[in-house]
Amino acid sequence: MKWMKALGLLAGLGLASGCLSVGPDYRMPDVATPEAWQTEAGESEETLARWWTVFGDPVLEELVAGVEENNRTLAAAVARMEGYAASVGMVRADYFPTLGAGGGVTREQLTERVRNPTEAALPDNPYWEYQSGFTMAWELDLWGRVRRSVEAARGRL
Repeated sequence: MKWMKALGLLAGLGLASGCLSVGPDYRMPDVATPEAWQTEAGESEETLARWWTVFGDPVLEELVAGVEENNRTLAAAVARMEGYAASVGMVRADYFPTLGAGGGVTREQLTERVRNPTEAALPDNPYWEYQSGFTMAWELDLWGRVRRSVEAARGRL
């Protein structure tokens, strides 16, 4: 009988260990950044704007010209940021219940050859069936799956 108690205690501890959060909490790394960008004295804005011309390399000139021509615009970058924000919002939606509703209408007609062994009253011919339904589901975030998913989505920004 002692082994039953030990087995029950072991099973209880195993189940309780499943209630722990998944993984450590995320901490933003500290990055040392200067307060402002500094340039060397004597450099003009025109020189800085075309810095690669100092090398006198025609291949580099051609590559930079191609980049300037085919570079993604600021609007594309904004669209990507909005997409990331939307994906975070979609993941955050898992915190809340989901609701659903549905319905249907069916028109049926019995053939004249239907047998009625019970002599029960049959519906009028043709007849309509109406159906409706409502669903609600909610996942409690007991083990931190949704919380970690939101952290991961925010980390992709």
